[in-house]
Amino acid sequence: MTNNLLWSPDNYNNLLTSFTNYLKNRNYLDNNDYNLLHNWSIQNKKNFWTEIWNFTSIIGELKEPIIENESDFMKSVFFKNSKLNFTQNLIQKKDNSDALVFYSEQGFKRSISWNELDKQVSKIACYFKKQKIKKGDRIVAILPNIPETVISFLGAAKIGAICSSC
Repeated sequence: MTNNLLWSPDNYNNLLTSFTNYLKNRNYLDNNDYNLLHNWSIQNKKNFWTEIWNFTSIIGELKEPIIENESDFMKSVFFKNSKLNFTQNLIQKKDNSDALVFYSEQGFKRSISWNELDKQVSKIACYFKKQKIKKGDRIVAILPNIPETVISFLGAAKIGAICSSC
């Protein structure tokens, strides 16, 4: 293996730099060096994943264990007893900027704002509840690649149901 650098960012004003600054301010790192971050993350897996949770402002309940079987990556279990809702964490923006932009195979374009996405997801989640679908239930559908498929998935996730489509 060679030590030649394949790529380096032109602009260090990014989330990785923000995260290393965050860790530096919390006295986990001495400087913003990526190699230090990498080594620290391997040697301090529990702290690393806890700080990822905190830095990204995940909405949920962070509970122990943060990581199980940390010495065997393939058997590792992360955030076993923690709880979060994917939809709640995804739809935090409440404005009219684009949340979904869809292009059909015929070139038709349709955009859905964050406000509209939230409204549509809430509607389908309400419909699922009226159908007595609850946390852990499975919803399976054959749907095309359109915004309504994403909305259905997010509605299912909002109530804790499991969604699959093809």
